Amino acid sequence: GQNGGAAIHATNGATVSLQNANSEGTAITVRGGAPSSGGVGGPALICEGEGTSGYIASGEFYGGIAASTSNYTGLSLLVRNMAEMTITGGNFYGDIEAFGSKIQLNGGLFDDDTTVLANGTGSIITFGNGCFDLERAEDDETKIYVKGYFVGTDGVAGTYQTITARQLDGGIVGKSDSKDCSNSPGPPSSSTEPTLTPIIDPESNGIIVFDDGG
Repeated sequence: GQNGGAAIHATNGATVSLQNANSEGTAITVRGGAPSSGGVGGPALICEGEGTSGYIASGEFYGGIAASTSNYTGLSLLVRNMAEMTITGGNFYGDIEAFGSKIQLNGGLFDDDTTVLANGTGSIITFGNGCFDLERAEDDETKIYVKGYFVGTDGVAGTYQTITARQLDGGIVGKSDSKDCSNSPGPPSSSTEPTLTPIIDPESNGIIVFDDGG
């Protein structure tokens, strides 16, 4: 087909675990396949199917790049069809999508052009192990800005990030802070974006979410 293939594809109840470095001490690099003319780049990693799970603690994940553009047109991660993924580290270049699945984000660094997508009913992406604010975009009710930082196992705050997320067709993006955020360093001083109050869903079991407006 025109579209690029996945570099890693876990399915049928498999467990994929990507952590630490390789035998030479170098972080693992995973790149989605390049497409043919007019196609879309492949995902770096697909995790799919009920009972299939994944854990990412380190590595570089790149969606496939079309020859005609320098953008990552492929996903850096696709979790679908009731699979589950936990991320505690790694760098991601290309969108991350949960499709009918759950992704727990407890760490990682995300390229400025990367969007985190909760796509479809049963799709839940939760930011945890850190301090985050969720702000809905004024011009697009599906878009949420997730602002804050993850906290390392040593208790040290990580890099402050503004991550773009989207809730599509019943998907949910939320947070479950597990750290003391009373001394949050806040955003860089150059930030002038307003702070909005998130909607707290009493049925969310402690996860602070935005509903999809439906």
